[in-house]
Amino acid sequence: NELQASLGLLNLELIDDDRLKRKKLKSRYIEHFKNIDGAEILPDTPGATNNYQYIVLRIKKEGFGYSRDEIYNKLRQYNVFPRKYFFPLCSEMKHFRHLRSSKPENLPIAHEVANEGLCLPIYGALQSSAVDRICEVILETRTG
Repeated sequence: NELQASLGLLNLELIDDDRLKRKKLKSRYIEHFKNIDGAEILPDTPGATNNYQYIVLRIKKEGFGYSRDEIYNKLRQYNVFPRKYFFPLCSEMKHFRHLRSSKPENLPIAHEVANEGLCLPIYGALQSSAVDRICEVILETRTG
């Protein structure tokens, strides 16, 4: 309707500023995890314009020492609510589970990624100090 269209047009003016803020926050996340075994912030796709809607941390238990689910649960104890990325896989949903193509042995990489991806909090008004604290909680889990 006209009211929603007007609000949408007004919000379009805010997108570039919000995207820039999110880009800076992603850089901060990257800085925290750049030299950490088993943890990687997924990089931007070359040639694509990123909207920074998601900041995905990929956690490999064998290198990091803790699984994505353990980190997920730890963050929730601190009232930080990440989201499991690509989880569950479509192939695990009721309507697709029976298909031969959905068998886990046919999708080893998809299952690996689905068990390692964690979307960290990101929004334009998020303070850089909050990003620092989120990263501290994750890294303290690893060390201590």
